[in-house]
Amino acid sequence: MTAAHVDKLVATEACPCCRAPGFDLVSRHGVTHYARADFECGASFLKANDRIAVGNPCLDASRLAVHLMNLEVEGKAR
Repeated sequence: MTAAHVDKLVATEACPCCRAPGFDLVSRHGVTHYARADFECGASFLKANDRIAVGNPCLDASRLAVHLMNLEVEGKAR
């Protein structure tokens, strides 16, 4: 499955969280089966330990989560 994980990252053109476009892709097949995809929002995803992992989280998704939490808290405080 390692090559399949690399292929998935190679095919990912936009951040899966906020859809920001990708700007950098590092991919090495062969023995290492390594890939990393970077996106304009600051997120990066990579193949690690035979899985796709978060290198850097999507800051836009985190900002949205914080905004929604604040709306929920402020709505309950009224």
